[in-house]
Amino acid sequence: MNSGYTEEASAWYNWLLRAVAGSPADMQIMYGIMGQRRLLEWEAGWLLVMKARNRVRIGNAAHAQLQLDVYGELIDAFHTVAHGEAGAR
Repeated sequence: MNSGYTEEASAWYNWLLRAVAGSPADMQIMYGIMGQRRLLEWEAGWLLVMKARNRVRIGNAAHAQLQLDVYGELIDAFHTVAHGEAGAR
């Protein structure tokens, strides 16, 4: 916001409010750009990485992990917006 990107910051803030709406127990460590909660991981078997036998993975199964740091990041983001401290770090 301090850099003048107030429209983008406002859009992100509104997205964040929608993404984490509901029960705190349902909060995830990541969401899709459209707010999707299920980011299933699958292999694109027809693609190979650098001529190796490694497959390209799409999605991220980590969406189902429990990582408590997400709570602190969320509180920090809301605190920053509420107190006008964007860019203070």
